[in-house]
Amino acid sequence: MVDKLTKLKKTHLKEMQRFVVIGGTLYYRSSDGVLARCLDQEEISTQMEEIHNAACGVEGPKLSRRLQRAGYFWLEMEEDAARLQKDCPQSRLEELELIDERREKAQINLLQYQRRVSRAYDKLVRPRTFQEGDMVLKAADHVMRGMHATKFVPNWEGPYVIKEIKGSGYCTLLDTNTGMTLPVTNIKYIKKYFS
Repeated sequence: MVDKLTKLKKTHLKEMQRFVVIGGTLYYRSSDGVLARCLDQEEISTQMEEIHNAACGVEGPKLSRRLQRAGYFWLEMEEDAARLQKDCPQSRLEELELIDERREKAQINLLQYQRRVSRAYDKLVRPRTFQEGDMVLKAADHVMRGMHATKFVPNWEGPYVIKEIKGSGYCTLLDTNTGMTLPVTNIKYIKKYFS
């Protein structure tokens, strides 16, 4: 660890200020001021194995965080801990189980959110009911196709009379002026006509 620090360039002086030697032992001062003992190569594998074996199979923070909490530090701690957990079959299995749990929680949260949105929407929606013989206006063709028309083109046509209501949300309209029956129209494209 000390060898790596001596090889650092002068541009790394700010980072070097985080290291302090107390009683012949090198420590790293974290951003919140907590000191962590720097480990050499022999201690790294020993401490990492020890903490991993104690925590393997136990739900909680990842290995690198556990090492930090134990008061240890080395420059490649995150990478080494991730590598060890990746190579451990038990850790991989836990990770897969954790992913499944998170996926299930996310699915439950999504369903709850969709129910809340649906309830909020249903509160605002007023159901429209039509009966045969009602006078209605029908949306113009450009509106039903989702196209834009010029400024003064009307968006509604009619009035028409509902001749027949089909159970599937469609109705047949009768043109009062010509007496002709129009093609089947979706109910969402009609609205009541008030004369």
